[in-house]
Amino acid sequence: MKYKIFTYDSFQIDEFENKLNDLSKQGINPIEINYISKFNQDHKHYFYKIDVLKGNKMQARKQLMDLYDSYSYRYIGKRGRLIFFQGDQKKYPKQRDDKIKDYLNNQLLSISILLFIVGLFLCLCIPYLFSHDLSHYQTNGQILLYWIPFMIGISIFLFGFIKLMHFVQYKANKKRQKSFLSTIALGLLILSILCLPIGCALDWFSRTKTQVDCMTLSDFNKQSTVQTMSQAHSMVVDTKTCVDSNDEDILFQTIYEVHNDVDDYYDVFVQSHRTEEYQKLDNGYLYTSDIKNDSLILKIDNKIIDITATFDLEPYIEQINLFYD
Repeated sequence: MKYKIFTYDSFQIDEFENKLNDLSKQGINPIEINYISKFNQDHKHYFYKIDVLKGNKMQARKQLMDLYDSYSYRYIGKRGRLIFFQGDQKKYPKQRDDKIKDYLNNQLLSISILLFIVGLFLCLCIPYLFSHDLSHYQTNGQILLYWIPFMIGISIFLFGFIKLMHFVQYKANKKRQKSFLSTIALGLLILSILCLPIGCALDWFSRTKTQVDCMTLSDFNKQSTVQTMSQAHSMVVDTKTCVDSNDEDILFQTIYEVHNDVDDYYDVFVQSHRTEEYQKLDNGYLYTSDIKNDSLILKIDNKIIDITATFDLEPYIEQINLFYD
């Protein structure tokens, strides 16, 4: 059994049919045609016809299956709006040719809408992907996962653009030309699918637990219960997160050790976290989220330190600086 991936679109029906018929002449026939098609070497020769589904796919498929069955053609699969039939003879319902042409002649609007939507999505993705938000880069797996929607979007856009080119060639009665863009689009789509499990695995392996080496509630003369803290590693930043709590107080800390461009990441971090009520410090900001002066952002060397507590942090600023310096 062999598996094949075809990138033909609806404007390449003739080329797709010729390919299936050429394979059948070699005794290679599909068991099922889909986005990934199964083929078997059975040394039999069949004839293939591709039609299109208009309107309700389920209803249209039933009608076409009944029609082609009367011509001794069997249903062997569906891919999007394309439906595939296999027959023992070349005779097929020729009245369907005009219906297929009508469908293809009216595809410009749907192609244009697809390209517009995907193009808009990609434009919105670009600033998001290249932002300096540290929450995007805590592990290499997370970085990889953030790129997957972008790669899928580029792939869909390229397939749509190729379809638009084929539409223009179809209207000009020219042969639909193969494009290297199809290979790029297919490669990006396959790569994005492979990146999903790889990204999840990298993310999982990059997160660990370790002994506490940050400030705890005991450093603020309060009862501490924390014993471990979580950490994550990536090519951009090493992150440590610690949550300490008792019946009365909570202390939440995240320490980002940025490998490069710490100032850029710090500026973005401050803009996304600082509230209207804040105090400017020599190396950071003291601000208010729920209660007065309960949050603190510091930049010490290549570290960005984010601390939030259920108590006023202002009396402890010097102590915090000494601890992390």
